[in-house]
Amino acid sequence: MELQHEMPFKFLFSCFFSGASKQDEALELYGRAGNLFKMAKKWGSAGNTFVTLAQHHVKLGNKHDAATAYVDAANCYKKSDPNGKRGKH
Repeated sequence: MELQHEMPFKFLFSCFFSGASKQDEALELYGRAGNLFKMAKKWGSAGNTFVTLAQHHVKLGNKHDAATAYVDAANCYKKSDPNGKRGKH
């Protein structure tokens, strides 16, 4: 699974320095990856992907898109721990 996270970061890094349309394409691919993880019911991976997507939207000043991605991440994390036992002390 390490390769799956390594490749998008390298791709995103190169896209951020080659123009806005490439940035948009990279962010779109992250969204697709998150949705594919959701379809596979890999909730933790989907949540992590959406958090990464949100962080990139924040860096670009896309507040609405960032908020949407954070909500998607939260919903995925909720499904990975439906009883809410994680994080409670």
